[in-house]
Amino acid sequence: MADLKMTRYDKDTSAEAVILSDLGQTYFDYDQSTGFVMIHDRFLRIKIITKDGYPFAYQSIPLHKNKNEEE
Repeated sequence: MADLKMTRYDKDTSAEAVILSDLGQTYFDYDQSTGFVMIHDRFLRIKIITKDGYPFAYQSIPLHKNKNEEE
């Protein structure tokens, strides 16, 4: 509840947003039509403190791609 009520981050009072947690798990699953598939689950919690912090809500996951394979 304290995270929801936070109006400023005491360690950096100029912070627009704070990453509260960033957890991930990667595992492989097997599909008969495509073979092994890598699956990554990510749980990211960000507290947006000011309107200037809104861009931190948009996250992307970079993927690897080469000639024969892609993630």
